[in-house]
Amino acid sequence: MILLATLCATMAFGQSPYKYLKLENSQIYFEKVYLVDSLKASEVEKLLFLKLPSMVVNLDKITDFIITAKINNIHIDFQKYGGKYYGVWERITFPFDAEVFITWKEGKYKVIASNMYLGGGSLSEDFTTKKDYTKLDTNSLLISAGQIIEQYLADLFLFKPEKMDW
Repeated sequence: MILLATLCATMAFGQSPYKYLKLENSQIYFEKVYLVDSLKASEVEKLLFLKLPSMVVNLDKITDFIITAKINNIHIDFQKYGGKYYGVWERITFPFDAEVFITWKEGKYKVIASNMYLGGGSLSEDFTTKKDYTKLDTNSLLISAGQIIEQYLADLFLFKPEKMDW
């Protein structure tokens, strides 16, 4: 009951219930900046290419500081993030797809995932109100699913440099 009241209050004041999911121009996307202190830009680039998960395909370096990729047909372990088989949005169990853009510079990198789909359905359509695609839906199942998705993506792209002890 407290969670529902918190969600309603958050939505009433126009604040998003999400940390990393953003709504802009009727599109939902994931955006997170990761800090990798004391790494030069070339070391950040090397880290990204070594650590990008195997489910990220069509990896391409567009410019010196931009990588594009696609996530195709992965399953989000919703139970790892507190989801239960009952009481969770059913499409969270469907395959997940997204386009990914990664930029970096000294000491940090930013991941943006857009055009996100679960089971062929667009998150931009599912997570916004049907009357106005510029507002987030306040359905508690959708909010919970969105929080699971954003935490999954945040963990998926968290790369830590290996310490070299000689």
